[in-house]
Amino acid sequence: ERAPQSRAIGSGVASGSLNLSNNGSVAVVRGMGSNIGTTDDYCEFAHFNWSGNGTLIARVESLAEYVDVWSKSGLMIRESLVSSGRMLAAFTYGKLLTAQQWRLVGGQMGQITYMATDTMQSWFRIQRLGSQYSAWRSSDGISWLQFAKVDGGWTGPSQWGVFVSSKSLSQYLTTTFSGATFYYGGCGDGIVNSASEECDDGDLVDNDGCDSNCTVTACGNNVFNIGEGCDDGNLVDGDGCQSNCQKPFCGDGVLDALATIDSSDPDTIPDLFEVCDDGDLI
Repeated sequence: ERAPQSRAIGSGVASGSLNLSNNGSVAVVRGMGSNIGTTDDYCEFAHFNWSGNGTLIARVESLAEYVDVWSKSGLMIRESLVSSGRMLAAFTYGKLLTAQQWRLVGGQMGQITYMATDTMQSWFRIQRLGSQYSAWRSSDGISWLQFAKVDGGWTGPSQWGVFVSSKSLSQYLTTTFSGATFYYGGCGDGIVNSASEECDDGDLVDNDGCDSNCTVTACGNNVFNIGEGCDDGNLVDGDGCQSNCQKPFCGDGVLDALATIDSSDPDTIPDLFEVCDDGDLI
């Protein structure tokens, strides 16, 4: 079940709110809470339940209303909704600083690692693979920097979602999250299915080494990548897209049964059949 709901976590935390739009990809979460990552967490958590592996991605779009420099907004995965339970979170503060925080033993102080940033509008990605949990940050949602990979020890159901913690038990923080996407059970879940996938880096982003069809970024993988003029999914010449992933033309040294010519260019002849091609126009 992935229909999100929101609730306050931690003693003394007043209830907040969750508003969804754009088919659930945009979430506005309003809540409070004194902190997360100590022996207990105090926050508003908009979440859904998922038992298996998965990857959650979202962008912290804006922090509004009350903002302390130590306010936190980001992504979280929890073993349960108990405030002292095991968890991992990736988030931005109310200043130019991001972090990953995790608690591997219920009721114990969490651990944290920091990453500086030049913007408060960061993308975050959290992932579960078995008992391993990881988090990343990105400025554009394409190039990712990993915080850390930890073994959380729990393999049962988990609560996934976004959270806000205002650093206060009396004032609310409102945060807008955009681009929220959850990948599971297939390409993009971070697990390589040897029967159908060459790679799986936990997202469906092209041009990052493992493309959105879970093939290695390369000419001939049927994904139009940077530097390519075409990509028809093979390395065959003479079929409208050459083996170097460039469009065919007279003088490219390849004999084309039917060269694909740009008919909008007055200097070319549409539907030109080649009888020879020696690699020059001499």
